[in-house]
Amino acid sequence: MLPENFPWWIVGALFLIGMGGAFCEFLFYRALRDQAPVEWEKLGRPHYYRKRTGQEQLRIFRYRLCREYSKLSSVRITMLGDLTLLSGVLVLALFIYLSIFAVRYDYL
Repeated sequence: MLPENFPWWIVGALFLIGMGGAFCEFLFYRALRDQAPVEWEKLGRPHYYRKRTGQEQLRIFRYRLCREYSKLSSVRITMLGDLTLLSGVLVLALFIYLSIFAVRYDYL
């Protein structure tokens, strides 16, 4: 059972930011497929619902982390890629915050 002072706002923020990031990732792959088919093919035809091997995931992760999509002329692809990257960083930061301050909330 969780104590009264459990930080539910963090759980809600994790959920909302995660869902927003997942939606942006879906739109990112679709925009990449429609507006930059050569890049899409080079990445191994990524699709949000398709299972990926570890090598494909690493290739896509490196592509987004190095912001290689910003070299494309599409503002939409750049914006969606940045939003996806930002949401991932925010979710990671909130998760680390929740993990570090677990003792403070006395739920471990």
